[in-house]
Amino acid sequence: MKAFLQDLRYGVRMFLAVPTIYGAAALSLALGIGANIAIFSVVNGVLLRPLPYPAPDRLVAVWERDLKSSDFSRVDDLAPGLRPMAVPNFFDYREQNKVFDGIVGMSTGNATVSVAGHDTTKVFGSGVFANFFETLGVRPILGRTFRPEEEQAGHNKVVVISYGLWEEAYGKDPKVLGKKFIMEGMEHTVVGVMPPGFEFPKDVRFWHPTGFPRDMTPRNFNFIRAIARLKPGISIEAAQAQLSTMARRFEQAYPEELKNRGIYIVPLADQIVGPIRPRLILLLGVAGLVLLIVCGNVSNLLLARGTSRRREIAIRTALGAGRRRLMRQLLTESLLLIAIGGGLGLLLASWGMRFTLRLASGQIPRIESIAIDPMVLAFSLLVTLIAGLIAGLFPALQTARPDLTQVFNEGGDRGSAGIGTRRLGRLLVVLQLAMAMLLVCGAGLLVKSFLRLKAVDPGFIPDKVLTVEITTPAVKYDNIQKTSTFFKDMTRRIEALPGVRSAGFTFFLPMSGQSATSAVQAEGAPQLSSNDTKAAVVQVVTPGFFPSMGVPLRQGRLFTDRDDAKAPQVVILNEEAARRFWPGKSPLDRKVKFLADFGPAGKIEEGSRPVVGVVGDIRHYGLDQDVEPEIYYPNYQCTWRWGSLVVRTTGDPLLLVQSIRRELRNIDPDLAVGKVRTLEQILSDSVAKPLFTTTLMLIFALIALAVASIGVYGTVAYSVGQRTHELSVRMAVGAGRREVFRLVLREGVLLGLTGLVTGLIGALVLTRLMKSLLFDVSPLDPSIFVSVFLVLIVLVAFACFLPARRATRVDPLDGLRYE
Repeated sequence: MKAFLQDLRYGVRMFLAVPTIYGAAALSLALGIGANIAIFSVVNGVLLRPLPYPAPDRLVAVWERDLKSSDFSRVDDLAPGLRPMAVPNFFDYREQNKVFDGIVGMSTGNATVSVAGHDTTKVFGSGVFANFFETLGVRPILGRTFRPEEEQAGHNKVVVISYGLWEEAYGKDPKVLGKKFIMEGMEHTVVGVMPPGFEFPKDVRFWHPTGFPRDMTPRNFNFIRAIARLKPGISIEAAQAQLSTMARRFEQAYPEELKNRGIYIVPLADQIVGPIRPRLILLLGVAGLVLLIVCGNVSNLLLARGTSRRREIAIRTALGAGRRRLMRQLLTESLLLIAIGGGLGLLLASWGMRFTLRLASGQIPRIESIAIDPMVLAFSLLVTLIAGLIAGLFPALQTARPDLTQVFNEGGDRGSAGIGTRRLGRLLVVLQLAMAMLLVCGAGLLVKSFLRLKAVDPGFIPDKVLTVEITTPAVKYDNIQKTSTFFKDMTRRIEALPGVRSAGFTFFLPMSGQSATSAVQAEGAPQLSSNDTKAAVVQVVTPGFFPSMGVPLRQGRLFTDRDDAKAPQVVILNEEAARRFWPGKSPLDRKVKFLADFGPAGKIEEGSRPVVGVVGDIRHYGLDQDVEPEIYYPNYQCTWRWGSLVVRTTGDPLLLVQSIRRELRNIDPDLAVGKVRTLEQILSDSVAKPLFTTTLMLIFALIALAVASIGVYGTVAYSVGQRTHELSVRMAVGAGRREVFRLVLREGVLLGLTGLVTGLIGALVLTRLMKSLLFDVSPLDPSIFVSVFLVLIVLVAFACFLPARRATRVDPLDGLRYE
């Protein structure tokens, strides 16, 4: 310990003697270490930390699957072969399975809620089956959860509320149990309060028993999200095999509705974090490459510093210092450097983590689990030690074995670094440039992909449009006449406000991640399979929806106020539906028939409906998703009573928020008003995940590029400094300044070319792994690779220019005087 403290004091003196070199090295390490800690804290919270439930590895999500599809690369509502469960199918699997300790269904959505002393508001809640909390293994902090009999209609007027809602609406009143909770105009009783942080599914504020009857929907109408807990000792593979056998038995019993219909289970954690996993793994790998580039740069700095200390090390060796003693001294100095870099890196990581979370814009699941915890601190220590080992070991090994004869024969500090030292420095620069090339190519592909994505026409005009989520109380608007009267009056009064051009209403907004789908039959077209619930997206809209969204009319007419319950039932199609149902023919006056009721909130009567118009395509699910067939139904012909108001304005739509809220309150004080967003914000949120990945990748690539460029500059400049004697001799015997300039520049550029070509080869291999993250861009896009290569070679040449220019200013007399 005494020797260590002595070495540490000496290391501090060395640091203070040349603070510029050691300070630059410490800051570089802080940047690399901080980036890794920040990204790992996100990866740890989202991917590595287990779900906060007992035995989380036994929790699975249960989906119905299309046996004709084999693509399960994504596990969500947009997965091509997966669907939520139908109500009667759910009951069958719940009662007949032998692999689950419990299986529970959920149906989430907004509801109008009011509590004593508070205005009616729109709150996200979930209808669940009675064993929901027991299946997850979560207990309330107050009261109880649901009883089996409360699953039945008429007995389900109870709710369990989240901790946040208990705090906001009831002021954490310990006597909240038994208080009234008005939902959809009907009284419910609060029976329990869940612990802090429990909001499952995401953002849910309260839970109520579903009360779904077994025969509520056909077997081919899917909207129940299901999760289950495997019995102890039952693997996912064994459970999948048994459930698949059940699915074949159900298909035989209901061949028309369940043809080619199977079952698919996946770990619940995979469903929650699956979409973000490849992006976070990519970013963690990129952060690791940045750290390697930084370590290479620091190694070069320490090699340069070691060369300037060759005479000091040689004298200590001549006086009896062994190589082990010298290595200990040099590694102690590196340890001091690493400690400073690691400490600064931890501070940078704290800022970087906050920046990352803001950039994610709510697109990262389990965001509440992200923190600098003991696991992150352990990773910080590990990555700091690894960085110190990589950055300090090779320079220490090289410096601790001086050639005494060469050093003392050279005299003073005039000698240059050995061949081994120069080769190691050049190798480090080559590796830095190779990794920088790889990162910049990856960033270029993501940037091009994102620009291509942003250039996609969404099918509507998003500027100057405000959207407002609204829900009418069920007890007040329980028939077509009441709902149509309300929406007509609301539209007329909103359109009368100053600054409003048009107003309309829709069931689900585009890019919202929600939709209703139904299988349909098209008159005169090949009959669609009755079990294909992805045949068409169904929208319920008022006449003002299309002009407010800027959706163009292609054929026929739009809806009018006369398309109400007394008029013939009609529909409008998008262009994709017209092309798919009647290719090459006009769809006007042809009829479509819905094969499944698409929701309990707004019944659409059975029967065929003529097509009266065709409108432009909207990319309902996202800019990176294909256009789906879409059928629009007039809101005045059904009892649908919740959705989003769409208002096109003449100026800034946010300036009208208060006046629109006030007008809605005047129309009906019990009307629940939810999220207020611009359509531009919704469109922006729909590309938040690729923006998050692209931005961080670009930041890391620029850091790598800057560090690598500095490494090239430092290596060439150091080489010029070491070769001052050689260059002066060359000039003394006749070499011109231009020749010396070309000599230095050529060596630097050749060094850069070696690194860039190596990186290019690596990029051609590794960028293939990014294919799933790219939109309309090949992972081998030649324009990106050529552009990045040309830009980097120019930067390398520029980094070599200044040292080459300095070499031309060497005084030839120095070489003659020394000789």
